[in-house]
Amino acid sequence: MTRRPLLLLYLTAAFVILADQLSKAWVLQILGTREGSFRPIVDDLLWLRLVHNSGAAFGMLSNASLLFVLAAAGVAAGILIFSRRLSNASWLVRMGLGLELGGALGNLIDRIRYGYVVDFIDIRIEPRLWPFVFNVADAAISVGVVLLLFTVFQPQLHSASRTTSCETHAGERPG
Repeated sequence: MTRRPLLLLYLTAAFVILADQLSKAWVLQILGTREGSFRPIVDDLLWLRLVHNSGAAFGMLSNASLLFVLAAAGVAAGILIFSRRLSNASWLVRMGLGLELGGALGNLIDRIRYGYVVDFIDIRIEPRLWPFVFNVADAAISVGVVLLLFTVFQPQLHSASRTTSCETHAGERPG
C-alpha cells in the first residue's frame, strides 16, 4: 500500500502543529505569561487575550486537564492507527482528519508543557455572540469537524474510489 494518499493528512497535521505552536510562542512573547493580559489587534473586533485553559476547547469543562491529555492522546492514536485505512478516502476526509490530528497534538503539547492550553484569540463582535477565547489548534479542530460532517452528509464524497466503481461499461449510458 502506498503512503502517498496519506501525505495530505500528515502534512495538514504538521502545518497545524507548527502554526499553533509558533502563534502561541509569538503571543507569549508579546503578552508575557500572566493570564488575563490583553492587547487589541483590530480596533475593538480582534484582541489577543491570554487565557490558561485547563479544560476542553473554548474553555469548557475547566480543571480536567488530565482527562483531556488522555483524550487528546487517544484521538491522535486513533487517527494514526485508522489512517492506514484511508488511502481511498476523499481529500476532504484526509484533510479533516489532518486538522483534527494537528489540533489535538497542538493542544496536547501545551498540556504536557504547561499543564494547560494557551488560548489567545478573542473575537469581540457586539452583541457578544462569541464569548470564547481560543487558539489555532481549536480552530483547526472545529474546521476539521465541519469538513468531516460535510462528507458524512454528502455520501458521494466519502471515497475517491466510488467514482471509479460507478463508471459505466463501454457503450452503456449512465442511468
